[in-house]
Amino acid sequence: MGRCDVITRVACCACCGFLERHDEKARNELAGKGLVEHLFQVVKEAPSSTPMWEDAMVTLSTMATLHHGSRSDAAATLKSLLERGGPSDVTAAAVVLSYAARGNKGRDLVLSGGLDEPLIKKALAQGPPRAQAAAADAIGFMIIPPSVTLSTDGKDGKPKVVNPKQLFVNKGAVQPLIQLLGSEDEACVLAAADTLDTFAGCEEGLQAISKFNGQSALQEVIGLGKKGRVSKRTALAANNAYMKCVGRR
Repeated sequence: MGRCDVITRVACCACCGFLERHDEKARNELAGKGLVEHLFQVVKEAPSSTPMWEDAMVTLSTMATLHHGSRSDAAATLKSLLERGGPSDVTAAAVVLSYAARGNKGRDLVLSGGLDEPLIKKALAQGPPRAQAAAADAIGFMIIPPSVTLSTDGKDGKPKVVNPKQLFVNKGAVQPLIQLLGSEDEACVLAAADTLDTFAGCEEGLQAISKFNGQSALQEVIGLGKKGRVSKRTALAANNAYMKCVGRR
């Protein structure tokens, strides 16, 4: 793939995803041929508007989460992209994590790899709109289960188990999500509302939403829905979160 143009390289990386997604042998062979390195090169060279770019990010997500030999290096590179990369790097990393966070191994990758804080501080709070929406989605998927078992051991030598909702509340995810409700990009508003709806399912989340005046921000989105300025889906997501807030007072 080294001599191909960027569009062709993105397409090749995307197609590799269909080979490695459900086949460990294929993942091992592709990793041996340098697929992960090629994928990170695509992150550096290809704009997100390139055809099949997001499919290539899905391929990277799968390799990072399911190929054991690639996990630690991929996590370190993703963390570097979030902490020190430019807007396109942050966007790519956030999109990768939005797919990784849909499964238990990906959630472990995010937390064990220390990706949670830069995901909040760099992508969600400071990133461009696509990065913010992807980060909100990633956090929303991260906090679905009541607990996540990490591959890193706890102090007693046993597997460490964390409550993801509580963890992301404590690390400050709720305030930037509420701020994102005021975004002019509806994808950001929808992702934030959906994730706040999930946070509103626990007491810590409700307290954080109340602390940062989240109910008023959700009401504003509901009002925009009544005026036809956001989609019914977005307004419904905001309404669902709001009803959980007022119903648990």
